[in-house]
Amino acid sequence: METIDKIKDQLIEKILLIKNETFLKELDIFLSNTASSDEKIIFSDVQKELLRMSFQDIEEGKAISHEELEIKVNTWLERKS
Repeated sequence: METIDKIKDQLIEKILLIKNETFLKELDIFLSNTASSDEKIIFSDVQKELLRMSFQDIEEGKAISHEELEIKVNTWLERKS
């Protein structure tokens, strides 16, 4: 079994390779929320796979921020009016 320090080191190495700013911001929010909560969250295998796929989409630039989505929706709505 890996030690906690080894796992942390591996995570740091992986994070240092990430270039996607949006992904890093979301990861920061996730980690901040997790660190401040005593509640343990247990994900099912399906949830874990969905999260993995979502993170991959973010890394590949297949996602947009909430703000960008709002702008697109508002632009679309203005055209429909």
